[in-house]
Amino acid sequence: MKDLVALLPRLRRFAMTLCPSPSAADDMVGAVTLRALAHGQPAADIRLDAWVYRLMRALRQETVDQGYEPPDAVAAVSRSIPLPVGTAPAFLLVNVEKFRYEVAADVLGIAREQVIRQVAEARLSFAAAETKTFEKRA
Repeated sequence: MKDLVALLPRLRRFAMTLCPSPSAADDMVGAVTLRALAHGQPAADIRLDAWVYRLMRALRQETVDQGYEPPDAVAAVSRSIPLPVGTAPAFLLVNVEKFRYEVAADVLGIAREQVIRQVAEARLSFAAAETKTFEKRA
């Protein structure tokens, strides 16, 4: 329980990459916390943070499968995070949370190579944004 509470800020940060608004991210964190508590602790050989992130991704997929997707979700995320669409979760897991590519791929339910590609796209986007900002200042 204490470990799960310590993860809450990180869970919210990850939820912000999956949800169209801060309030939706907060709702997702609450729902995934309840789901994690209902499941109990994962097996000893499974990282708690990766396990909870997988629960969150599964919950997000369930809401999309049920047809709940605000029409401006993609636009809201792209306004708040200057990354190519769909790359924010992989970038956050690898660069911020310091997950290995294999673990990030497992959390996101995609191939390792796809995580590598998404992280590279995000890094290139940041590099291009920095160049444009620098040129404006000069």
